[in-house]
Amino acid sequence: MEINRKIVGKLLDAYRKLSLGFYEKLKSSCDKCNGEGIIKTSPQTFVDCNCTKIFLKYKEFIKSGISINYLIGGYKTESDIFDDENKNRINKLIKYLMRLNQLSLSGSVLVTTSDDNSECTSLISNKITKYLVELEKSAILIKGIDIIRAISNYDFMNEMIEELNKFQYLIIDNFPTDTNKYLTDKSSFSHIQFMQFLSYRLSANLKTIICCDGSVDSISKNYSDEIFAFLYKNYLQCIVTSLKGKQSATLKVIKENPEYAEVFSDIKISSESKSKGINKKPTRGQSLI
Repeated sequence: MEINRKIVGKLLDAYRKLSLGFYEKLKSSCDKCNGEGIIKTSPQTFVDCNCTKIFLKYKEFIKSGISINYLIGGYKTESDIFDDENKNRINKLIKYLMRLNQLSLSGSVLVTTSDDNSECTSLISNKITKYLVELEKSAILIKGIDIIRAISNYDFMNEMIEELNKFQYLIIDNFPTDTNKYLTDKSSFSHIQFMQFLSYRLSANLKTIICCDGSVDSISKNYSDEIFAFLYKNYLQCIVTSLKGKQSATLKVIKENPEYAEVFSDIKISSESKSKGINKKPTRGQSLI
C-alpha cells in the first residue's frame, strides 16, 4: 500500500528519504555503472545495474519501515541473541500471525522482554514485518517514539492516524517503557488520542503488534493505569528472553574472566525453594506462547 506522504508529513516521509539515501549510497559505491544505476548495452538500450536490482529488491521492505541494517545483515542474528527455546517461540508467533485471516483469532499482541532488551524486540518487529510484506499483506512498521510524538502533534495527527489505519497490520517497534510524560496523565490530549487509536484498531479488527523495549511491569509503572489495563485486557502477551538476560552474574564473570571459574559457582534453586515461590514471577495478562 502506497503511503500518502503529503498527508502523513515528516514522520513517514523519513522512510522515503531513507530509501532514496540507500539507493544513492548503492550507486555511488558501484564500480560498474559510475553511479548511474543503469548500464548501456547498445546506443539505444539500457539495463538496470546490479546496484539498482538490489535497491528494487529492498524497496518495498524499506517503504514498509523495515530497517535497512536489518535487511543487509547489520543486526545480530537470532542465534546471537536467543536460545533455541526463544527462537522457536518467535517462529510460532509469526505462524500465529499468518493464520489470523483464516481463523477468528485476536490480532492484538504485546511482545515484551523479561530483561529490558530493546535489541531483541527490534529484531522481532523487523522479522514480523518482513514476513508480512513478503506475503503481500498490508503492513507498516513504526517506531514507538514516533507514534507517541505524532499523536502529540495536532497539525497532522488525525491525518497520520487515518493513514496508519489503512494498514491491516501495524507493528510498533521499540515501544518505550521508560517514564513517558505524554502518556501518564489520562486527561492529556496525547493520552486520549492514543487510547482512541488503539481502541479503534481493536474494534475494526485491525492487527496491532506492539514490541516493547522492556517488561510488562515497566509499562505498569511508567504509563497510566488506563493504558496498562487496556493492554492487559485486550492484548495477548508473548514474553521473550535474550541470551544476555538468561546469563547469571556468575556466568558473566566466568565468561569474561575464566580464571575465576574455581572461585564462584552458579546458584541452583532447589525444588523446595521453588515450592516456596522464590523463583516465581508475577504473570499479567493473557499468555500467547
